[in-house]
Amino acid sequence: MIPDKLKDDFNSLRNMFDELKREIDKNVVREENYKGEFYEISPYSYQRNRFKQGKIVGNVTSLKTTNNLFTYYFDVKNQIIEIREGLELKNQFYYTFFIYEKELTNYIKKCGKRVNISEDCSC
Repeated sequence: MIPDKLKDDFNSLRNMFDELKREIDKNVVREENYKGEFYEISPYSYQRNRFKQGKIVGNVTSLKTTNNLFTYYFDVKNQIIEIREGLELKNQFYYTFFIYEKELTNYIKKCGKRVNISEDCSC
């Protein structure tokens, strides 16, 4: 079953963050930086929550803080494969990795010491 698979994935990936990040980073062909969330991962979340899209950041090194800095990483298919979200703590980030399989998208989100794994049917 899928929930069992996700639990197994969670346990196997819990201590393998660096390895997973290296694997994802091998597939990155482009990155975009925004101050604030820009791409809508959950359908209609902007409309439901009245969010405004972030503004593009040309030079990340000119920012005083990485808080609320969203960096989106894309693969050769122009799919988002990683999102890095800046925190209030200097140079600390939440990471979300996307793994695309046939009609299913798995995502793994690392928030501090916690790892969340979820699935979304994209059919």
